[in-house]
Amino acid sequence: MLFINFAASAQSSQNVEIAVALSLSGDGISFGQPTLEGIQLAIEEANARGEGPHINLTVYDDQSSDDEAAAIAEQIAASPAVLMLGPSFSTASLVAVPAYADAGHGLSPCNGYIGLDHTESHHLPSDL
Repeated sequence: MLFINFAASAQSSQNVEIAVALSLSGDGISFGQPTLEGIQLAIEEANARGEGPHINLTVYDDQSSDDEAAAIAEQIAASPAVLMLGPSFSTASLVAVPAYADAGHGLSPCNGYIGLDHTESHHLPSDL
């Protein structure tokens, strides 16, 4: 629920947007679809409580492609999203991180790459 607490504190308006970019087609669908279902359930529960702003979720399918993940990252970076969830795979995260970092977006990767925020070529803000 970290992402919900972050979103609630990120803006004082009535609505906040969270973007999710996952592998919802292609070879990674078995990772992306269950992750999306969990995110949707958590947001549904948070919105039902009525505490904080209403959370809107915008879903992007990176098609299990690093190139698509990079393109989607640019779209999300230009969006009003206060937080980005995903991608499903470490390689997609590595190509997407520069766009999110440049935009100052919070990023919560949905993969197991533990060095994502410590790579020399991609620096995320230290308060994320």
